[in-house]
Parts: sequence; C-alpha cells; structure tokens
Amino acid sequence: MLRKKVMREGVRMNVGIKIVSLFSLPVIVVLYVGLLFSAFIAVISGLLRASGIERIPMSILPGVTMPVWLSMPMAVIVAGLLLWFTNKLYKILKQLLFNIRK
Repeated sequence: MLRKKVMREGVRMNVGIKIVSLFSLPVIVVLYVGLLFSAFIAVISGLLRASGIERIPMSILPGVTMPVWLSMPMAVIVAGLLLWFTNKLYKILKQLLFNIRK
C-alpha cells in the first residue's frame, strides 16, 4: 500500500516536470534565437562603425558616446557575452527536451 502511494507521487511529479518543460520550451527557444540574432547584429554594427559609418551610435551611458576605435572591441565583447549566455540556454534547452521525452 505504501509503495503504491510513492509510485503515484513519482508519476505526478514526472507529469508536472513535463508540463513545466512544455510551457517553458517556447520561451527558451525564442530567447535563444533572439540572443543569437543580437550577437550577430552587435558584430555587424561594430564592423560598420569601425569602417567609418558614423550614423550608428554606440554609447556606454546616456550622453557618453564611445570612441570609434573602441567600437569593434566592445562589439566583440558584447557578442561574446551574448553567445556565452546562448550556450547556457542551449544546455537548458537540451535538459527541457530530455524531460519532455522521458
């Protein structure tokens, strides 16, 4: 009798994890794709500004613009941080897919 109760609670917990995984999966996928796109845009904007296009504003704080010679290194740093976070999201995404399939 006690063993059946433990089994039922385990099944309920497994179903709960699957439901949470199903609801969080689209959010994580959209965030993953958005961060990849943002990293790509950061590198492109850094390249364009470093090549001489001054119309792309880059500022650290409101009212404090970044020098042109720092635009490419800053773009690479920002893109690197975005890609690092994207890597962490990919690991979470794999875990969510594993929970759904289990």
